[in-house]
Amino acid sequence: MAQLQRLAINAAKISNKSIDLSVEQQHYLHRVLRLQTGEKFIAMDGRGHWWLAVLEAQETGLIASIIEEIPVDKELAVEVSLMAALPKGNGFDEVVRQATELGVASIVPVTSDRTLLKPSPQKVDRWRRIAAEAAEQSERQFVPTILEPISFDLAVKDCGQKYRYICVARGDNRHLWDCLISLEPPQPPLVRGEPGLEPPQPPLVRGEPGFDPPQPPLVRGEPGLEPPQPPLVRGEPGFDPPQPPLVRGEPGFDPPQPPLVRGEPGLEPPQPPLVRGEPGLEPPQPPLVRGEQEFDSAFVGAVPPCPPPGGELSIVIAIGPEGGWTEGEVKRAIEFGFEPVSLGSRILRAVTAPIVALSLVGTIFEKS
Repeated sequence: MAQLQRLAINAAKISNKSIDLSVEQQHYLHRVLRLQTGEKFIAMDGRGHWWLAVLEAQETGLIASIIEEIPVDKELAVEVSLMAALPKGNGFDEVVRQATELGVASIVPVTSDRTLLKPSPQKVDRWRRIAAEAAEQSERQFVPTILEPISFDLAVKDCGQKYRYICVARGDNRHLWDCLISLEPPQPPLVRGEPGLEPPQPPLVRGEPGFDPPQPPLVRGEPGLEPPQPPLVRGEPGFDPPQPPLVRGEPGFDPPQPPLVRGEPGLEPPQPPLVRGEPGLEPPQPPLVRGEQEFDSAFVGAVPPCPPPGGELSIVIAIGPEGGWTEGEVKRAIEFGFEPVSLGSRILRAVTAPIVALSLVGTIFEKS
């Protein structure tokens, strides 16, 4: 099916295995893609369904008839949302296009303290068209949801994803890779016929090989029954009478020793504490966070730790505008459960950082 053209459609336009094509879609299929009546293409509703369809002509124009549904599995094993501050000019167009190709589930345009762009409703419609076109081109099952632009404060407050990261250009923050690598994608349960699935076994019944009938308890006089033995008394072989404690002068008695005093052999004088720069000084280590060895569940730090693996995987990554997030924005994000992360030692442009972040997600969670 890879050689067939793809078209994103609205599921509401499907009726009785027939697709009602808009005038624009008819023009696109017939004039742009040069499809003729009777030729096939792939219709995708952007909600996970693909259909093999054939182009047909009617008096009112072109329609498409559905032949069959196509099973497809092309999405990431993680639901990732991009919370991106709007850059200058038309840079967000490319962010939407490439984020869609990389498997993003939703995009939240945000206005921040350093945002200059004030998008119009026409801009949002354009981004949604770009997302649909990019989903067609990259053979996505889903068209990402492009939300209406909102303020940064409202976006972080209403964030519902389980794992939350905000990319900060400077500072000693953990790399996003280190946070993501500890997350394991959820595994579907094994089904009948898959390797590794052990079918339930019925209990053995009397007469089958391996059946071991229950044995009644042994009674007095039967072979193998050990009668209870009374405790040994003084004079019987094996009896060990209790020994009184040793007293001064008896062999083996070790009298207590007085503590050592200054000048006596073996006394170690107290050592002053090491100072910065001296050999052997261990610098203070940051507290362990969840997922590291010896994690202390009572630790509550200023920076929320990466959550443990398991459960439904939903991730949000916040990318700032030109100039990055302000200190106040980072602080407010931390208050709502975001962890500041790094994308590397270089300063990335506002339209480059989302691609780097989503590429890391795809590298870790992409299905083979």
